[in-house]
Amino acid sequence: MREVKRISDELMIAELESEVDFAHSWPVVQELRASLSEREFLKFVQDIPGYRAFVALKCDKIVSYAGFAAQVNMYEGHHLFVYELVTAEHQRLQGFGKLLLGEVEVEARRTRQEMLVLTSGLARVDAHRFYEEKMGMEKKSFVFRKELK
Repeated sequence: MREVKRISDELMIAELESEVDFAHSWPVVQELRASLSEREFLKFVQDIPGYRAFVALKCDKIVSYAGFAAQVNMYEGHHLFVYELVTAEHQRLQGFGKLLLGEVEVEARRTRQEMLVLTSGLARVDAHRFYEEKMGMEKKSFVFRKELK
């Protein structure tokens, strides 16, 4: 784990670097990705090209997680796509999500991305309010999908 930014003696943002680091983040990630097993999560971390993650640590314990990767397409251009943003349930409403997504935005600017992009489930109304009101993001599209099993 590599320190990205020290906020205080008790709080810092770090980038995960090893499979052990990602395994330590699983209890928090599982709150968002409950349909996955830890093994599946660790496999996705390896399989998604350029996947990285920042975590917020409070007293050396992971309390918030953001997984992201640089991508390019014809409608968003070069952008940083946020796959996961989750804060441990007992740590929510303390600003950790805002702090972490803010640092992901700093990384997007540092790497000269044109956009910061994420998708969010329709039912996550509180999350949408957070993205729009606290993070200055705007709702631009719907995602349509069809399972092919």
